[in-house]
Amino acid sequence: MPELILTAAWLDKTFYGFDNGILKALHSLGEATGYLANYFFRFITSFAEGGYFMLAMCLAMILIPCIPAIYRKNPDKARNVIICGLAGFTAIALGAVITNLTIKRQVARIRPYEATQLYHDWWILAKGNIDKEFSFPSGHTTCTMAAMTSIFIRFNKKYSWTAFIFVILMGLSRNYLMMHYPTDIIGGILIGGISAVLTNLFWVFAFRKITELKEAKINRRS
Repeated sequence: MPELILTAAWLDKTFYGFDNGILKALHSLGEATGYLANYFFRFITSFAEGGYFMLAMCLAMILIPCIPAIYRKNPDKARNVIICGLAGFTAIALGAVITNLTIKRQVARIRPYEATQLYHDWWILAKGNIDKEFSFPSGHTTCTMAAMTSIFIRFNKKYSWTAFIFVILMGLSRNYLMMHYPTDIIGGILIGGISAVLTNLFWVFAFRKITELKEAKINRRS
């Protein structure tokens, strides 16, 4: 069996310049703000801690449109919101399985603050958290990208693209806090985005089949 190319050592060596440049720039931002930026980035990262906020948001999109008074007002819009919630919820779950239960353990990349004394010092100044899981890819970013991509897909693209701003902020927060390398963020974005596309396709197909079955049942009765 050929040796796995995607390893921690390969990532560290191949993308050192890219990762180090961004981490250094974000540390410089912290210095320039007297580390007041700590509060902002810790606030941003809190939205994906454990995935609870994102899952709750998706659950609300599933349940609230099911309220009869809301659903009857605009059934098509309600169904679209429900599909968005279902797709986002399942995309987060799928992304977690791929990221936390599979790739992290296989690649086994240690986090920046554990890798070098310099990054550890920056981590202390940024007041980052301790995390026992491996670094690649970023679970926070995977979760956020999964939810935000579902929103982008299901709603008006003229406005829904702004959901990706939150993905960028989430990624920057993980880098600023020295919890992840920038390449970890890119990995999370790819996994979260692909998961959301797949789950959106699944739920659109599922709802179409449900509608067809209902129509067939009505036709049989008539």
